Amino acid sequence: MFFSKCGFLLIIKFILTFSLSRFILENYIKKKYLIVHRTFKQIFTNLK
Repeated sequence: MFFSKCGFLLIIKFILTFSLSRFILENYIKKKYLIVHRTFKQIFTNLK
């Protein structure tokens, strides 16, 4: 009983950590992409 409860908690913890890190990673990539996109837009506008 104790072991299965621990295993269950571990799985939940793993899933939470995984989804949290994925969420952080996606936000990070979005921010990076937006910054890069904005920079390219400025360069492109300056070139015109």
